[in-house]
Amino acid sequence: MHGRALPGAIAGILLLCAELTEAATNPTRLFDGKTLEGWKVDDRARGRVAVEKGCIYMMMAKGKLSRIEWREDFPRTNYEVTLEVLWVDGSHDFCRIVFPVGSDHSRFGMQHSLLGLQLSDGPDIYENTTKQRVKFKQKAWYKVRLRVTDDHVQVWINGKSTVRVPREHYQFGRKGQEPFALAAWETGVAYRSIVLTRLDAK
Repeated sequence: MHGRALPGAIAGILLLCAELTEAATNPTRLFDGKTLEGWKVDDRARGRVAVEKGCIYMMMAKGKLSRIEWREDFPRTNYEVTLEVLWVDGSHDFCRIVFPVGSDHSRFGMQHSLLGLQLSDGPDIYENTTKQRVKFKQKAWYKVRLRVTDDHVQVWINGKSTVRVPREHYQFGRKGQEPFALAAWETGVAYRSIVLTRLDAK
């Protein structure tokens, strides 16, 4: 009986290993822990950005957005980004990620008790079907994993899948191309350990 079940178990393990191998292919660090090399502070934003103690700090300022854009080559699909973010102070978006989805782009956001993903030019990221209530804490690091493939957009927080949306059923984000970017609105945050992994198309 156990012998008959073994092939299925092995197949499951091999599939998991294949997924892990795929996710570990060609990682590129987007932040060296010392400078903003490869990044550009968005001229439209007015919040202060600085690099200190191995982190990118965005200072809290009322009514102001802090934003940096990646200026070097970045894929538009079949990729994964992992990073860590710390909510320092303030009460609005302490993590805002702008990212490519094919020929368009989308946004993922986290604030004190909500997270969400931009699906179209319509509802806000915290007002559509991806909205989830999550109690985030200040002074705590959160590990974010964002994956964009030809089939899905998926986000994990601290290893837990929070958003998984099939691309064929939704119009994502906003029309037009924008660079990969990290931001914060009226909130002090720190980003670190930013890594891009290119995935092979299935």
